[in-house]
Amino acid sequence: LPAIEAVLKASPSSSEQRLHPILVLVLCPTRELASQIAAEANVMLKYHCGIGVQTLIGGTRFKDDQKRLESEPCR
Repeated sequence: LPAIEAVLKASPSSSEQRLHPILVLVLCPTRELASQIAAEANVMLKYHCGIGVQTLIGGTRFKDDQKRLESEPCR
């Protein structure tokens, strides 16, 4: 919640968003916790169209993750 509040208060300009599209990085020790945090973040950001959530987990192909990030950016 504090990270989401900080992002919403900062409200970076469009050019800053393009230069630095990742505003928050949350590292989790387990896949399940990562999924739970992403789900809660999506609920909290439901009405903030300019902010999105991506979940990347270990054990997957980097190229697949990279393609997903490019096709579905966080913003």
